[in-house]
Parts: sequence; C-alpha cells; structure tokens
Amino acid sequence: MTLRRTLKIIIFIFIIAVIMTVLGMIFIPKFYLSDDWATTCTYREFYEQEDNTDDVIFLGSSRGACAFDPIQMEDETGLIGYNLCCEMQNVSSSYYWLKEALRSQKPKVVVLDTNYLYLNRDNNSNLFTEGTVRKAIDNMHLSIPKLEMIRYNCSVDESQDIIDYIFPILRFHDRWQELSMHDIAYEPSGLRGYNPINYNKTNDQLYSTYEDSDNRDTTAMDEEMSDYLSRINELCKTEDIRLILVSPVSNEESAARHNTTLKWCNDNDCRFIDYNITGLYNSINYNFYEDNSSGNHANISGARKMTSYLSQIISEQIVR
Repeated sequence: MTLRRTLKIIIFIFIIAVIMTVLGMIFIPKFYLSDDWATTCTYREFYEQEDNTDDVIFLGSSRGACAFDPIQMEDETGLIGYNLCCEMQNVSSSYYWLKEALRSQKPKVVVLDTNYLYLNRDNNSNLFTEGTVRKAIDNMHLSIPKLEMIRYNCSVDESQDIIDYIFPILRFHDRWQELSMHDIAYEPSGLRGYNPINYNKTNDQLYSTYEDSDNRDTTAMDEEMSDYLSRINELCKTEDIRLILVSPVSNEESAARHNTTLKWCNDNDCRFIDYNITGLYNSINYNFYEDNSSGNHANISGARKMTSYLSQIISEQIVR
C-alpha cells in the first residue's frame, strides 16, 4: 500500500469519526432546567469556564446537585466553585470526574456527597446500569479519564460496549424520530452545576435527626465504593487538595452511617459535615418539612442554608 493511499484511508477514517462524534452529541438525550435535572447544562458549562478558576469542586449524587449553590458561595465568601454532581453519580464516577476536572482546574477543596458510599449492586440495582452511568459519561470530553470510566463501567456490566460510549450515535441512532430543537439548541443554565428544586413533597415522609453520640453502631461502606473513596483521597493529597465529605439532610442517613463515615475521615485526616446531626441541623434552622423537596433532596431554601454553612467553614477554616 502506497503512502498516498494510506493517508487517504487515515483522512477518511478521521472524517467519519468526526461526523459520528458530532451526530452523537445531537442524538444523546438532553437534560436542561426544564427537565427534572439539568445534567447537560452541568457538564457542558463546566468546559466553558476559564482554566484554573475553581476554588471548590463538588462531586457526588443528586443530593449534592440540589444542596450546594456555587453562585451563593461566591456571593458570600468570594470563593469560586463548580458543582459536578449529577443524579445517581456513584463514587467511581466521582473519581473519574475529579481526574477530568484536574485537567483544567486547580481547586483547593473537593466536597464529596457520601450517599453512594453505602449503595451497591445488591441494594441499588441501578448502580452501574447504562441509563445511570451515561448521565455522568456522555457529556465528558473525550479524554483519558473518560476512557477509564467507560472501561471500568463496561467491566462491571458486560452488557455494555465501549464503542457505544465513544460513539453514542451507535446507541441512540433510533432517536431520530423524536429529535427536536431541544437536542440541537443548547439551553445553558448559568448556575455552575447547581440544580434548584422548587417544590416540596415531604408531607408523607418520616425524618428525625440523630445525636453525634447516639450509639456506636456502624454499617459497612460498600467495598467497591470505599476503594474509589480511597482513590479520591489519594488524588486529593497528591494535588494538595482538602477533601470534605458531606451528608446533606436526608431520611436515608443514620447514626450508623455517620459513625462509619466519621471514623474513615478521622483515620484519613478529612473533614466530615453531617447536616443530620441534631446540633448542626438546629443551628442552621433547618426544617425537613419545609427545606427538603423529598426525603432525600433539598429544595431551594434547604440549599441556601446548607450552602451558607459549608461556605463559611471552607472560607474561614480551610482556604483562608
């Protein structure tokens, strides 16, 4: 084969790959503020900010996405942050998003929601399903962290294919009949990843706080998620970043979870903030039935209270 013919083949393959990539970005499902969760906005807008501007990066599940408002934090403390949480983001996805974020940002603090430390494939069948992990993967730019996250998820769920993630047009080509301007016209939120929830459905929910010393019961972290927590911690230490674990107000939290997380943080020199502890809950005037949108998620007023407290802790005790 001549050099000229080889170059033609390479150029042809490159053009096809570009076309498939562009089509993939059109065909993947979109999630804006008009939907329940603005995941598309969260990740696309992350890449639109300038390099080395974020002081704080938030990671974790939907609990973190609706609990922490980076714009409020900046207004109150001058610290700039970005909320990279998304619905059902497990700890492995958080790790790979941290690696991706560090390609362009140099945060002083990483805040990680603790919810998925205690979920596994036995008690949460959606942990690694395609519909779950694609929320964290599809809008990440093609990079080493993205390829690592794809490879890992496909290794734990052999029904998924690596090539479908690299070229999502192969997975979503049958969406052509439902495509609309919603898929083509990007709808930015300008909220730096924060996902406000403006409703309240807690009337039928049960909730109670617990004392820091209620008991010494513990519950084991999932081994897989614990391993990725250690990876996040090691990466933060390597990059001279302070890691803070947070448990937003939720009726899924317990004293046993608190004790396990607190011990891990004490053993690893990390800060742990549990908003379900009676003293802290009362000190920020939180009211589950007014400040939560559901049993597991804050609404706008709840986010305002939790963000304000965390912002002051970071500003006064960690960054300054």
